[in-house]
Amino acid sequence: DFCEMKLRFLFVLIFCLTDSIFSQDTPSEKKISLKKIDIELYDIRSAWGNYGLARDCLYNRENYPIKLENIKQAQIYVERALMYNPDYIEALYLKATILDFFLKEIDAAILIYDRILEVNHKEKRALEERALLKSRLKDYLGAKADYLLLADRYVENSKYFLKLAQIEVHFKDYNAAEAYYSQAIERGRYEETDSYYLRARLRIKMKNYKGALEDYNKIIAINSKNMSSNQYYERANVKRFLKDYAGALEDYNRALTISPFNPINYGNYFYDRGKTKSLLKDYRGAYEDYTQAIELNSALGIFYQARAYASIQMNDYHAAKADLLLASDLLPGNKEIQLDLDVLEILIRDSKDK
Repeated sequence: DFCEMKLRFLFVLIFCLTDSIFSQDTPSEKKISLKKIDIELYDIRSAWGNYGLARDCLYNRENYPIKLENIKQAQIYVERALMYNPDYIEALYLKATILDFFLKEIDAAILIYDRILEVNHKEKRALEERALLKSRLKDYLGAKADYLLLADRYVENSKYFLKLAQIEVHFKDYNAAEAYYSQAIERGRYEETDSYYLRARLRIKMKNYKGALEDYNKIIAINSKNMSSNQYYERANVKRFLKDYAGALEDYNRALTISPFNPINYGNYFYDRGKTKSLLKDYRGAYEDYTQAIELNSALGIFYQARAYASIQMNDYHAAKADLLLASDLLPGNKEIQLDLDVLEILIRDSKDK
């Protein structure tokens, strides 16, 4: 960086002065020595100067949006900087950024991060960026290796354990993923809820509903003054899976009272609250919730299908048939709906015979 360059410049300058005062070299030897130092100074100045010009091409506010010619010119300057100093890390970072962010040449950018790590294997940023790019290329084993290095070196940083957990989810090794989420929780700050939230969702996938409920309880306890409706909604679903229907209804009700109002989300809230009421045999309440869901999002066939089942339970077969026909239009080819329609025709016929 700039400070490092200034220090190097001062060091070389001091060396020049002390060499001229204290050196016992012959005049010709002094000339050769000074010439070598002049070349080094020239290389330092040239590398730093070209790097600065490259940055100006890309990040000068006047250049936004960045044009292709700016990128090409920046590349030229970066290559010149590296010609004067092939180990100039900041220039290498800039080159990797150009390749990745501007040119979308991810493989080439990874090679530059490899080079940075050859120059200095402790460069945290290079490891982080390389791991991220490997993940984007679905090279999860390569990304995992980098995140393991980072987690080993910076053991107090919870984000690397989160990344490792997400990679294990890709591998469907849910037990390993859960363990990494737990490590992230141990190393994270108390007020951070991301790790709890991700572990809760994973535990639902693992059908560990009690564990998921513990995580949601923790999230809600931490965020008690700044709750989101979705957190109550997801906890309500877990309670429903655990057959705590009364507790689930309480959380659905809470979710529906928290703003801001989101029609798509709230449609799902009413739908799942309706399912819970059906399980409690409150079919009239379920029907009303399904109707609310349909009013908020009329394009989902499952909402009509669910309301049809509530109507069947209340012996309103004609209303059920109308909803199943709408559901069939929205979910063409759904064999379950067609079977339900066939059964419904029998119910309607039998009800007429009575």
